[in-house]
Parts: sequence; C-alpha cells; structure tokens
Amino acid sequence: MKVIQRWGITKDKIVAVISDGASNIVKCINDTFGHDKALVCYAHKLNLLVGSALSSSEEFTKIVEKVKSIVTFFRHSVKASDILRHLQLNGGRSEGTCLKLKQECPTRWNSLFYMLMRFLELIEVVSTALLRVSGAPSIPSQYEIKVLKEGVKMLCPFELATKEFSTEKHVSASKVIPLIAILDKKLNNLMCTTKEAQHLLNQLKIEFYKRFQNVEKISLLAVSTILDPRFKRIHFRGPLNAANAVQFIHEEMKRTNTLHENSNNTEIEQSSDTRPQPQVLEDSLWDDHDLHVSQQSLTNINDSYLPSIKLYLQSNIEDRTISPVTFWENSHYKCLSNLGLKYACVLASSVPSERLFSSAGNILTDCRSRLLSKRFEKLTFLSSVDEKYWNI
Repeated sequence: MKVIQRWGITKDKIVAVISDGASNIVKCINDTFGHDKALVCYAHKLNLLVGSALSSSEEFTKIVEKVKSIVTFFRHSVKASDILRHLQLNGGRSEGTCLKLKQECPTRWNSLFYMLMRFLELIEVVSTALLRVSGAPSIPSQYEIKVLKEGVKMLCPFELATKEFSTEKHVSASKVIPLIAILDKKLNNLMCTTKEAQHLLNQLKIEFYKRFQNVEKISLLAVSTILDPRFKRIHFRGPLNAANAVQFIHEEMKRTNTLHENSNNTEIEQSSDTRPQPQVLEDSLWDDHDLHVSQQSLTNINDSYLPSIKLYLQSNIEDRTISPVTFWENSHYKCLSNLGLKYACVLASSVPSERLFSSAGNILTDCRSRLLSKRFEKLTFLSSVDEKYWNI
C-alpha cells in the first residue's frame, strides 16, 4: 500500500485499469473472431442484479442485519453454540448432524441466501437458545420472519439459475434465454403480503429488466438455443428474434455447403407423435418448462428453409436431462450436426476458469513453491478428472 501511495495510484485508477483490461479482451475477441463473439458472464450478471436489488431495499436489509448480528453472536459465543447444539440433540438429531448458522460473504449474494435459509430452518432452536444466554441480540418478530420467508422464496429461483449458469461439464449458453424467460415468469407470478418483500420484488424486476431485456437479440445465444434440442424456439418471447436465429442457421448451412438436401433423404429422423412427459418437481426451476413441453403443439415453418431445418424444428422437444452434445453426435440430422456441435460448446459464464485458478492455488502453495511447471500441469489436470475415471 505504501508503494501504491508513493506512485500516486488511487483505488479509482486501479478500477479503471481493470475495466480497461476487460474492454481490451473484448476488443481482441472481436478483432480475432468477429463481432458478437464475446459473451458476458451471466453468473456474475445475476450476482450483480440481486446485489443491486438488495442494496436498494433498505427496509429488507435492516431485517437481514438483525439475522447477521444473531449469526455473529453464535459464532463468537461458545456457550450459545453449545446450547444450540444441545437443543438439536434433544430434538432428535444425532451427534455429528447438528447444524450451525452460516455467515454471509459480502462478495457473493448467494451466501446471504444460504444464511437466511439456515436461519429460518433453525429459527425455533435459535430463539430458545437466545432466551437462555445473557447479552444476546433481540429475536426478529413474527412479521420480520414472514418478510424473510417471502424474501427467500423470491431469491430461490436466482440461486438455482446461478447454479445452472455456473456449470462447466454441461452445455450452458443455450440455457440463458430459457432461464431468463423462466425467471421473468416467476417474478411476475410472485405475490408478497409484506411491504418490505414487495419493495424487494419491485427492485428485482427493475434490475432484471435493465440487464436482460435484450438477451434474445444476442445472436450467439439465440442460435445456441435454437440448436439445443431441449429448447429450440419455445422460450423466445420475441418471434422475430427466433426467426432471425433460424435464418442465420439457414444461411450458415448454405454458406459452408455442409449438406446436400433431398426431400426423401433417409438420414433425417422423422418426428413421432409422443411427447416426453413432464417431470414436475416441487420448487423446481424447470417445472414450467416441463409442463410447456408436454403441452406443445407443432407450429408452421417457413417453406423457404432447408428441409432438415424444417423437420428439426417441427420434431419433438427432447427430454431436458439429455446431453445436446450426445444428441448431435448420434443424430440422424447429419446436415445440422456439425453446426449443432459447434454451438454446443459455448459456456455462459467465466466460473469454470475461476474454479481452475482456485484449484491451481490449492496445489501450488507456499509449501510446494519448488513444484515444476510440468508436474504442476499434470496435478491440475488430475484434480479435474471425475472419480469414475480414476480406475481406468
């Protein structure tokens, strides 16, 4: 810090340098691969969305601060922690399964979600423990508990969507448009009975619209969604955006000359009349999607499109649990498979790369500072291999 002060570098200048570096990366991608090839991290975008909404909801934040003070008290008081554990043991929990309160990490909003979830789960034993300890913070009122429950209910879809965006071993870019449509529908269907929760809901809607109103217009996301057999066009709110993506696929196939169309081509799989049954799970993020797929009917396709595109779009939506990569590798739509595999590899977030840095930091520690680069690369690779492949 003294060196930074000596050089006259302020915090604002550091932030400016970081922002300028990010813009240079985007420019490098655009110059190398063309425009509209750089995607933002949608996991971080959701993180910023919820963080901005929470910071704008002062009344809800005041109630959350009460929970934070209670969590801090239990983490600093051995006596209170022992009472909380004994109350759980008396309630039927076994030794080793007793739960502890979780503390929030300011840099991740979902840590606040987990803190509130655990607090509401242990609210009865926490209230009893606070009554038995002197100098304990005040217990939230019944009204405040109701506000917290409604807040957790509206934050739950954002947490589930963040997990979907943060995956690294499954296709994620094609999920952006469907998940945004699902989140939008869930936000509009939420009903709040407390003014604090309603204000938080309004802030979430404002931030959501500000950050995701034009997501369907991003060509890379739209084409990835169309070429995902689990979604295709069913989650597009703008028909023109879906039509533009299909037109792009049509022109791309004609430009690359990867297919030789024939109306009687036997390599195109015909659609069946049966549709996958919905797999509705309680509090699932995808319950509306599964229900929509089960009730979907075939739609008309522009006759100017190539036959393989028409049959692909008119065929049944595949089950949500399948892998699009496996689908295109084994598909009878040979003409579309190359294009489908090309867009199936796009990720929606930078979380996998950040996990790689975290994993590398756990390997290259101060105690292993003389680790050779070749061995370090091998250890980093082995740490990423699934357990099922260890005995190959």
